[in-house]
Amino acid sequence: MSARVNPVDHPALVDVLVLAAVAVHAFITWKGWLLDLWAPLVAADPSAQAGLYLGFFGAAALVSSFAGVVVIFGVTPQTYRFQKFRVDGGKSLARNWSWTSAAGFLGAGLALAAGIAALSGGQWLAPWLLEVAIGLVAHSAVRLVILLHALVGIVRRDDLAAVNKAAERPPSEAPWRR
Repeated sequence: MSARVNPVDHPALVDVLVLAAVAVHAFITWKGWLLDLWAPLVAADPSAQAGLYLGFFGAAALVSSFAGVVVIFGVTPQTYRFQKFRVDGGKSLARNWSWTSAAGFLGAGLALAAGIAALSGGQWLAPWLLEVAIGLVAHSAVRLVILLHALVGIVRRDDLAAVNKAAERPPSEAPWRR
């Protein structure tokens, strides 16, 4: 058994790395080692900034909603293939399903916090909150698309098996026996 951690099984770990990457980006920007890409946004009207942040709040909420749809799509069917998928996925699948929803909500909360910061004198902090939110939501969205792809594959195999079974006829129903 390997002691290495598989990031596929630990979505929260990937999001901690996103947070660390944004913190490093903020630090090297603050030190002047990197051009401040957020400076034009910080200099803009706080109301315009808040509009951008709240717009992303809506996008993050959509990703969280999509997470709920994907989870229900994966939990509801009771065919053997879906049951095997869920059993084989075990804790890793449960972490992925729950964390995609949590990360979307966290991203929405950070976008809302960025909007509030922009309107309450924290214009310097707001873009960094948005950057973390974008990372969390993008990561969540990618995981959701991968999960949805796997679920659609299961549905396709179930449908194929049902169509093949329906096409089977006993020899007594052969056309030459009619």
